[in-house]
Amino acid sequence: MDNPRPDGETLLDICDVRRQALDPDVWLDYYASVGVHDPIKQGLLPFRVWQIYDGMVHALERRSVTKFVCAAGVLAHYVGDACQPLHLSIYADGDPNKTETRTIHHRNGAVEETQVKAGQGVHGAYEDDMINHHIGEIFAGLQSLPAAKLRRIRNGRDAAWETITLMRDTHDAIPPAGLVNTYIDTKNEAPTLRASKLWDAYGNDTIDVLGSGIETLASLWLSAWKQADAEHSNLKLTKISQEAITMTIANRAFLRSYTLGQIGARLRV
Repeated sequence: MDNPRPDGETLLDICDVRRQALDPDVWLDYYASVGVHDPIKQGLLPFRVWQIYDGMVHALERRSVTKFVCAAGVLAHYVGDACQPLHLSIYADGDPNKTETRTIHHRNGAVEETQVKAGQGVHGAYEDDMINHHIGEIFAGLQSLPAAKLRRIRNGRDAAWETITLMRDTHDAIPPAGLVNTYIDTKNEAPTLRASKLWDAYGNDTIDVLGSGIETLASLWLSAWKQADAEHSNLKLTKISQEAITMTIANRAFLRSYTLGQIGARLRV
């Protein structure tokens, strides 16, 4: 979403100034302008949130608590991605505008030098190594954040806009290009030391964006419950078996994934 078009405008810019930008056709035009024509590479995370939010409401309207819970769990994956700065960026795993030489040592003893994106490997170093080495501090930090202020979301379109807001705020809090440069400065360090240096630079901001993600997710869950008026529907709330969950999510029709060119027809408007 931060890949500039020839005129310098990014998808974040488009969504910031034009509410009507929440239209798959607008996004398709944007991707065409930046040369991304492969549907698999045309990100559509806010629309997927819209689809899943609709799915949660529909499940409750059909009195299926199991499908609601399964949809809510799937939604957590996408909102989790939305509060990670590298997931919406051209810097997802390095600087696409710079290269560096990497030395590869093969098992047969051969040594090879190759050109890769500068900072390649940052994704795993930040989201895996840093998080895993500092998970205790993260949990403690999340528990110390102010009480969540849950927002009332009225429909799937509003759910998508909440997601875009989360993505934009995350991008502003932890600029991906800066994160990549910090990684480049530490790439010759041992993984543990590199994780500590990334934590020193971005630990507090990471806790904040994760907290925002949790708040957004809770708002989406509660809003879908309220939109379906589930509180007054006399739903039977009992323990859901693992078998029921597995059968639900194994059904290929359940919250089926679509490309950007397909998903518009599947959204409630």
